[in-house]
Amino acid sequence: MNLKNTPSSEFLHVQSLEQTKQRDIILASAALPLIFETKHGFADGGMGSFIDAQGNTPAYPLVHRESCSHIIVTHLDNGSLWDRYKHNSSNAILLEIRPKESMNREGWRDLINFNVNSIKSWIEQGYEDAERCFKKVLSPITLHPIAQETQKEKSLALEKLDKDNFQIH
Repeated sequence: MNLKNTPSSEFLHVQSLEQTKQRDIILASAALPLIFETKHGFADGGMGSFIDAQGNTPAYPLVHRESCSHIIVTHLDNGSLWDRYKHNSSNAILLEIRPKESMNREGWRDLINFNVNSIKSWIEQGYEDAERCFKKVLSPITLHPIAQETQKEKSLALEKLDKDNFQIH
């Protein structure tokens, strides 16, 4: 297909910038790329590194700069090229929600069609996709604190037996 990559996005900590610059950056990020002109040199970060979706899924600054331990990534398309394994060097848990059906059902225009029926449909699909994806991890997440508490109780019981000089002959 001869796809060309775009330059990587530059990740900025918006809250640390002066207020006028914050406004420009937020407006640029909210604008639809290729439809609206960029202002003041800022553009939607989602345009960065098209080939690996680096700008559209900005996990790097969350993992490596902000030290987030848990990140949920929600894709609009199951075929997203983003690869969570590029963040293996960290201990962060990256959970992905990939849609069973593309959110872009009727071509690109569907993504800017803000009618009530489309929005309701997207919300329902988002709920179903999240439920389907998280069912796989819900049990271990739920059982982890129970296992930790059981381990603590076991340790306390063994300490008590040691104090009582309990011995098996």
